[in-house]
This record gives sequence, structure tokens and C-alpha cells, in this order.
Amino acid sequence: MENFPPNSSIFNRLKLRTITTLLLLLSITLFSTSCEKEDDIAAPRVTNIGITADTTITLGSRVTLTPSQYSLPGTTFQWKINGTVVSTEPNYLFEPDNVGIFKIEYQATNKSGVASKEATITVKKYYRGIIIINEGWFGHENGSVNYFNLNTNSQHLNAFKENNSGLDLGTTTQYGTIENGNLYMISKMGQSIVVADAYTMKSKGSLTLESNISARAFTSVNEQYGILTTSIGAFKLTLNPLSIQESLSGLEDVNERRRQCGAVYASGKYIFVISQEKGALIYNSNTMELVKTIEGIEVGFARTKDGNLWASKNQTELVRINPSTLETTEYPLPESVKIHNSWGAWNAGSLCAAHKENALYFTKAGMWGGGNAIYKYIPGQESSLDQIFARGEDDDAFYGASIRVDPTTDNIVATYTKSGWGAGFSDNRLVIFSGKTGEEIKRITYDHYWFPSMILFN
Repeated sequence: MENFPPNSSIFNRLKLRTITTLLLLLSITLFSTSCEKEDDIAAPRVTNIGITADTTITLGSRVTLTPSQYSLPGTTFQWKINGTVVSTEPNYLFEPDNVGIFKIEYQATNKSGVASKEATITVKKYYRGIIIINEGWFGHENGSVNYFNLNTNSQHLNAFKENNSGLDLGTTTQYGTIENGNLYMISKMGQSIVVADAYTMKSKGSLTLESNISARAFTSVNEQYGILTTSIGAFKLTLNPLSIQESLSGLEDVNERRRQCGAVYASGKYIFVISQEKGALIYNSNTMELVKTIEGIEVGFARTKDGNLWASKNQTELVRINPSTLETTEYPLPESVKIHNSWGAWNAGSLCAAHKENALYFTKAGMWGGGNAIYKYIPGQESSLDQIFARGEDDDAFYGASIRVDPTTDNIVATYTKSGWGAGFSDNRLVIFSGKTGEEIKRITYDHYWFPSMILFN
């Protein structure tokens, strides 16, 4: 092109044509590359949707489902609940307004493929909460059940009544236990045992003893039968239907007025019953034969993380029981520390165990309640009882069994009323203490003459 002057029109036209050709070739190259990338785009990958495959939550909870996934721009999303599309966003807030089982389906789609994951969420009305069994206001109201959920900041006062119109518990409901999904509520008079679903509070059956027999505590041994303790001894009963079968031996030589039995615990091949007259009576679970007696035992039973069973003896000693060999070891308490017995107006007592730490807790209080101090005993560390571990406020007074340990958090849950008599009993305080430091974490106050007897967790 050196034969053409730089300004010539022919030169300019050739220059423009050359540039246009180069741009066209570049465009073709870029387009081809783009097509190749689009054709080779990776399909989505989803490893989970932010929860385990089977999850249970409490009604009132909110769960944000955030999938763990790999996807490129251009991917679309879809959420289904029980087959119905509910969202096309990448994440989903699950906020159920009723109980039930919900099948969650998640799908991510692009031109190269589809990825999906499923999970099931079960929603229960009462789950992972604190259940308070109440004696009831003697002469005015029967026993009752209150439910508190710290995660949803909700409370259901008189929850059993709320779900069973026209049905009542017995009078002075002093004991409760949750076993195999059932809530057993034991009253001293009237309906001796009432069984309800632990997650709906719906009644499933009841048993009323003869008027001269006052019920105390209960445990199931297997799916067929359990043990009920009463004012005149301990009995084997079938669970479905509830029916007394036979009395346990060992108290034949005791005056009927002294045959009262309280705490009961089933562990493997043995059943442990506390007798007011004879101490701990230990039975073979299969034959109901009495195999051992430990004199002086008054309050129990608590099982520590190491597998040992614990009780208190004569208010002045802790007793460790090997649940397999039945060997015992006694640990004297400091002179200033006593675990008061459960007799008189029988209650379940405060002795309880941590779930994640190898530790015991109990309160320093009289047999009628009162006091506000909690002790923590760590087996092998006698100095752990040299000082109070946790304490309520000055006008807090324990009532009923007083404390238990939350199996989820290992925190201590305590029931107080206002100290004194009369109107103070209508001032209820549910207090949460750290199981690590003893520091008060949360305090819930509520009114009415409930007279709390025992704390449970579902």
C-alpha cells in the first residue's frame, strides 16, 4: 500500500475494510467461545438444604432453609411443601401455623441439569420445652401442667386442661415423668395416674386407685409394665390398659401405715424403690424378686454421666450405687450441708444429675421447701461442696422438687415462689442458672396459686 498516499480515498477504504474484517473475525471467535461456555455450563449441585433429613421443631418456631449448593448465574429454584410450590427464591423461611409432618422438596435447575434435595420437618405443639407439673390449689383446683418454651418465648399455662376440655388431673399432682413419648402425671388423690401424649398433651388414659391408697411416683420398666409407688407400698402394673397386677415384696413385716414408698427407678436388670421404713429396695426386673436392701436411703435417684446411680442417706451422705453390681460407696456431706428427706408431705426431692457433665445438684431446703441455694457436687472433688454454687434472689423460696437439669443445655431450671406464706405462693418464678458458672441466665414470672411440684423436659 506504499504506492498510495496516506490520504487517498482508496487507502482509507482498504483500511476500513481490513478493520471491519478483523472485527468480524473477532466477533465470530468470541461468539463461538461464548457458545462453547454456555453449552459447557456446570449443572447445579446441592448437598443439603440447611437441616438434617428428619428434623423436629416446636409450633411457633421459624426455620430459614439455606441450601448448601453450587450453581452459576441463570439457575432457577423451586421449593415445595407436601407437593405444593411455595417459593422460587434461593432460600426459604419455613414458618408453620399448624402441627404435622411436612415434606420439603428443593430443586435447582439450569440448562445443564437439575439438582434436588428432600427433608421432612415434624412440627409438634410441645417440644424441647420445660414442663412444670403443679400440685394444684388444694380445695380449689386439681393438679395442672404448665409449659414454657425458651426458643419461641411462649408459655401455655394449664396446658393439659387447654387440650382436654372437661378432663381433670387428680388432687395434689406431685410427680411426673416422660417415657416413650408419654407424659405420666401422678396424683395423691382422685385420678392416681393420667397418661397424655408428651407433645400434644392429649389424654390417653387414666387409673384411679382405691380411696385408701395415695399414689407417689411411677416408672415404666418396658413397653408392657411399670412400677407405681404408693402410701402402702409398690405395685407392678400393666401399661395398656393401666391396671394394678401385684404388690412388690419386702414390706410384709411392716405396719401398713409405714409402708409408704417414694422414688422409683428402673435400670437394666434392676428396679430401685425407696421405702420410708427400709431404705432402698432393689428388685430383679424380670422376676420382681427382692435382691438387696440399702438402709437409710431417703432421696433418689439421679444417674450421672459416668453411669452411676446416686441417692442420699440420712440427710448427711451421698451414696453412689453401681447399677450393675449394686456395690455402694458413701460420701459424707459437710456439716453445714444437708439433703432433707422427701417424707412428711412426700415430694420427689431435689437431687438430680447433669447430662453432659459428671455432676450432681441438690438444694439446701427444709422438707416443706424454702431456701434458695443450690449445691453442685462433682464426684471425686469433695471441695466442690465447700460453697454454694447458685442462689436465687433474697425473696425466692424453693417449692416442690425445686430443681432439675435441662438435657439440651445442661443448665439448671428452678421453681421458686415468693418467700413467706399466703399471697406469696401466687408469685411464681421460673429461673434458669448456668450449669457451668451458676450465674442466673433467665427469669420468668407468672401468677396464680399453681404450687409447682416437679420439672420435666420433652
